Amino acid sequence: VKAFSFDVIPSSLIDNIQIFKTSAPEYPADFTGGFVKITTKNMPENNFVSIDYATSYRNGTTFKDFYRYEGGKTDWLGFDDGTRALPNGFPTDLEDVTNPETYNRLSKAFNKNWTANLMTARPDQRIGITIGRKMKIKKLLLGSTTSLGYSNSMDFNALENKSYNSYDIIADKPEYKFNYIDNQYTNSIKLNALSNWSFVINRNNVIEFRNLFNQNSFTRTVLRNGLDGYSGNQIRSYEYRFMSRTTYSGQIGGKHEMNSGLLKLDWNVGYSLANKQEPDRKILLSALDETSGNYLLNIPSNANPKQAGRLYLENKEHIISNGVNLENRFNLFQIPPTIKFGYYGEYRTRNFDARNIGFVKGSNYNPTNDE
Repeated sequence: VKAFSFDVIPSSLIDNIQIFKTSAPEYPADFTGGFVKITTKNMPENNFVSIDYATSYRNGTTFKDFYRYEGGKTDWLGFDDGTRALPNGFPTDLEDVTNPETYNRLSKAFNKNWTANLMTARPDQRIGITIGRKMKIKKLLLGSTTSLGYSNSMDFNALENKSYNSYDIIADKPEYKFNYIDNQYTNSIKLNALSNWSFVINRNNVIEFRNLFNQNSFTRTVLRNGLDGYSGNQIRSYEYRFMSRTTYSGQIGGKHEMNSGLLKLDWNVGYSLANKQEPDRKILLSALDETSGNYLLNIPSNANPKQAGRLYLENKEHIISNGVNLENRFNLFQIPPTIKFGYYGEYRTRNFDARNIGFVKGSNYNPTNDE
């Protein structure tokens, strides 16, 4: 299913949106049911500068307690600065490592950000600036529209997370596989930029250069409390996530008219990048020790990343595209016939990489050691 998030384009920069329900040579051949064409502004009517700012209050979140784990210095821009990266020289396959001292050294080489810090949730912030310029250089008319936007929001949700075994008829009550309350704290960042240029050579020839960049990310802390039905333990677990999505789309194209507008030609060459990263998703599980009343880390004897582990994901995609459309209208009869020809080609590469790493007990492991 092809999906598109319309919020990546600021509404003030949309020139028009057209929806086509009938196939035509100038549209990609793989659409079914309809085709949505979004045209962004590039040639402003006049020079202008527009600045907008908005803030909002989120009920149940703003000015309340908010937990956030320490990340990198560029988290506020939606990028990880390498704080969450795998340690330098980390082996591509841990099965090749046989020396216990090497394991010990590798496990301590990761970042130590295992604790969430308490803060007060700020109101949501959004700011944007748009600049439009129009100038004439000899016979060439040049126009540009450039926009930069940024938003920072915080959101808290308390989620009930339950699963059941078969109903206990004798006791007349459900048996839980688990019964958790997940307190989810999410800090979301959106950064977008648009830069469109139009070169009007004459009334019959126009060259356009369009660029759209988006960086979306969130930093999420999940504090879980509840009953684990399998072990019968009251548990507390901690999950720390950072996920970023980078998208860029660039396109250069031209529109040309000949023979008094009866013959029209348009073409384009484009490049797109989509990069999704989730570096260092950390999970820790602790269980209640009824003797001491403390929650102790529950490090397994065999690697189980759901109890104590780190996950690294990356999905990167490159797309190169090219299209040419030709329309010839014949000056015949009262309703002149039109012949259209269209071509669209696309080359796509995608690379997905995942590292799932679990911690296990060492021979000297002591769950009561505060260090």
